[in-house]
Amino acid sequence: MEEEEPFKRITLRIPNALHAKLQTSAVLATHSQNAEIIARLTQTYEDARPTRLSNPDDFPVGELIQELIERYGPERICIRIGNPEIEDTLKAVDVKPHP
Repeated sequence: MEEEEPFKRITLRIPNALHAKLQTSAVLATHSQNAEIIARLTQTYEDARPTRLSNPDDFPVGELIQELIERYGPERICIRIGNPEIEDTLKAVDVKPHP
């Protein structure tokens, strides 16, 4: 039985401006463009956290607010809510509504 290669060859079309950035990044990191692409894709998939933002109605408000805080930091989040049902959720995640 033939052993399968651990890599798959692909042909990639990439905009010229993005290719220039890729070349620069690869040179600065002292590795090939292929290694740069692999490193960046690997990091993207490792950093990806599954979210349920594809259907916001299924995402509890507190979790949504916490996700925003984690992604952008509390100093960049301003929340205005006029729904009394949600105020308890804000207290639970320690978010102060904007005046």
